[in-house]
Amino acid sequence: MENYRKKMVCLLVVCLFIIGCKQPVEVEEPTTINADTTIGSLAEVFSFESIPVKGYALVGGLRGTGSPQCPPSIRAYLEQYILSQVPDTDIEKLISSNNTAVVSVNGFIPPLASQNERFDVKVTVLAGTQTTSLEGGQLLGADLTESRMLGRTPKVSATAEGAVFINKITEGSAQRDTKTGYVLAGGRVKDDYELSVVLRRPDYKISSILRNLLNERFGKDTATAISQSLVSLKVPAKYRNQKERFISIVRAMYVVDSPEIRKQRIRESIGKLAVSEEKGEYEITLEAIEFMRRFLLHVLPKDFMRTIVAV
Repeated sequence: MENYRKKMVCLLVVCLFIIGCKQPVEVEEPTTINADTTIGSLAEVFSFESIPVKGYALVGGLRGTGSPQCPPSIRAYLEQYILSQVPDTDIEKLISSNNTAVVSVNGFIPPLASQNERFDVKVTVLAGTQTTSLEGGQLLGADLTESRMLGRTPKVSATAEGAVFINKITEGSAQRDTKTGYVLAGGRVKDDYELSVVLRRPDYKISSILRNLLNERFGKDTATAISQSLVSLKVPAKYRNQKERFISIVRAMYVVDSPEIRKQRIRESIGKLAVSEEKGEYEITLEAIEFMRRFLLHVLPKDFMRTIVAV
């Protein structure tokens, strides 16, 4: 019995020691939102950089400067791809001709690219083939996938086709490289690329609030709450050619809004716009709160508007 008591005491001491050493649990304070809170103060708005894409294709229209050599795996892919595009093609004759050449195709999808947006692609003769020149050739068509899609099923992000341009300008005594060419504006983006609004502090409620706010401002399905820290955002058609401006507007949008608060913000921003040499910030703020001249005519005194117009 005595041994039993000693064991129990020891166990109790160990338990108390563990409990005493345990770090206190920190409870995060909920995100505070007030009248001055903007989306930019709660989250980062990311626009991805250029996206590298690649693929394989045939260049046709060569005058005997191509070659029939083609790695088996790439040949199998090209046969399947070409037949899916032109079912009645004599695929064996096409690939085995000296008037065609297998090439690698590489390019970069521009940041925040829109559907059907064009970009340049580079075509290069595959090593180990006897192709001597791509001059005068035509890229017959290619599906391009993202180079960063490691370990995942490749998704076709762009297509490419068009006349191959060979750079004929060389430096010094360098010889002209006829095994590398470019298809200017030959790449075409398949889908719109979206922005990511990433909350600095994950919060399902705030994520939902931002989604609703953006959809109300720019239209249904513009924003989608992906998680407690991520909202996916499409660039509206109106801003397709002003994407950086759209990002600035999103950052400047206020989370709390009402007719009276909006009226006060418009008054303040117009006043600052009238006297400031750096007008860009206030123009963005006004657009973020949906400022339009015809709207102001209804919410501000007409004599005030005449003063602003005069300035």
